[in-house]
Amino acid sequence: MPTTQVALRKDLRLPPADVLALRTALLGGVYYVYAQYTAAGLGPEGVLSRAEEATGFDLQVRHRC
Repeated sequence: MPTTQVALRKDLRLPPADVLALRTALLGGVYYVYAQYTAAGLGPEGVLSRAEEATGFDLQVRHRC
């Protein structure tokens, strides 16, 4: 009885184009959200600045050398 041998090969060096496109889109989306977050003053520095303005206290740590 004859048999047929089938060999498959997959290149593992580069991911498929659709995976690269998805990763790029996700990275761009995350960067956009982060940029909007910091521009709105919601980052740690923005919150700290608003708290200083509201209380009149100096809340930032100053290092002395």
